[in-house]
Amino acid sequence: MQLPITGPTYQHESQDVNYQRCVNLFSSMSGPEGKQQFALLPTVGKKTLVDLTGSSVRAIMEVNDTVYAIVDSTVYKLTINDNAETATGASIGTISSFTGRISWAKNPTQIMFTDGTTTGGYILTVATDTVAAIADADFTGATTVVFMDSYFLYNTPDASTMFATASNNGAAVNALDVATAEGSPDRLVALAVDKRELWAFGKSSVEIWYDAANANAFPFSRREGAFIDQGCAAAFSVVNFDNSLVWLDDRGYIVQANGYSPSVLSNFTINAAIQSYKKIDDAYAFQHIDRGHLFYVITFPTPKKTWAYDATTKQWHERAYMNQNDELEHDLVSCCTRYKRWELAGSRNSGKIFLLKSTTYDDGGETVHRIRTTGHQSMEYNQIGVDALELHIEAGKALSTGTGSDPQVMLRYSQDGGYTWSNEMYRSMGKIGEYNKRIRWNRLGTGREWLFEFRITDPIPFSIIDASVDISGGFRA
Repeated sequence: MQLPITGPTYQHESQDVNYQRCVNLFSSMSGPEGKQQFALLPTVGKKTLVDLTGSSVRAIMEVNDTVYAIVDSTVYKLTINDNAETATGASIGTISSFTGRISWAKNPTQIMFTDGTTTGGYILTVATDTVAAIADADFTGATTVVFMDSYFLYNTPDASTMFATASNNGAAVNALDVATAEGSPDRLVALAVDKRELWAFGKSSVEIWYDAANANAFPFSRREGAFIDQGCAAAFSVVNFDNSLVWLDDRGYIVQANGYSPSVLSNFTINAAIQSYKKIDDAYAFQHIDRGHLFYVITFPTPKKTWAYDATTKQWHERAYMNQNDELEHDLVSCCTRYKRWELAGSRNSGKIFLLKSTTYDDGGETVHRIRTTGHQSMEYNQIGVDALELHIEAGKALSTGTGSDPQVMLRYSQDGGYTWSNEMYRSMGKIGEYNKRIRWNRLGTGREWLFEFRITDPIPFSIIDASVDISGGFRA
């Protein structure tokens, strides 16, 4: 009997109903005449390009194929060796804050970045690689900053106002170049630009503005009729994704703009999980591409959870990092940017800059735990015996020496909905060249329902293709 092995994370609030998990794995369609409709592939690994020594990477920024990073309070310019896949970093300045999210935007000659405080605004001049605080007395701080039609635009922390800088000069601010989002009496959370429109995200509403070329005032005007009655719960959840905007709304739903109407991307189990979190306004997100799949990845640092949505398959999976206490917590990536054909990411717990790479199978040298927990399996809750379980994995791609030279897959099972589990049982995934390796567990016992969980930690390429069980019985007891 075939055992459904591929699929998303889908954990119902009652685990007796559904307890599927897909951690650091995602479903990929096998295409016409494939062995199965889907296979499970490992999520991207993190190859360390450089360790800039620090407690976290707060931003990674690119302009004109030059990459900058902010680690703690230091701003670095990276020199990247594309062929060797390595980098070095040189300090080009410091900022006054040491922690917190960084928002940034670029024009052809400058990067403007802010740290969310009332004084933390900076201009990085690309031609000279210099960093200077914005000294204009009319600058009163910013939560997020964007660029459109020659203007940097930013929202004031804990207020309803947004400002435009001088044309192509983020260091010059005029107190008259201000507007208030007042369609609803809420405060602005974030700004974003999509299709040459300015989206002003409030706590309970969203307004859309356009460039009206207003003279001697804020150059943008509100687009009448373009108003959304849901707001934004986390400023750094807003991402330009799949030709529109995605964000965490004030209900705890992850939504995507469909014109001026948001469509819900998150399913009700993820919504229930998010709504159970004690704090969500510190969530942050990024997008990346991997093997033809486009992902929106959102992290909730307080409950230590990371969720990823695949626009290709419309499925969700989890991403997780195994900490020193052998506990799964949120993914290591704190920020991400595109550089040439690469995607570079910063670490949330060190100064490491990563290259996100599908042929890397560790977390910057640390083990990745890849877990698949199946859905509930039963035959009308009759007693059935599992005489054998066979897992079909892409085998024989082990490493020649060291960790991964004899890769293992672990199986455990539960017969009570995932409350208790059997001991772990390991099987070899095949040494190098053992392409026809059979992975089989025999005489697992009897039960009315079964959950099976597989775990792989070896840093090797693989795909999970199929599984089957040999059963006996089917009687009531």
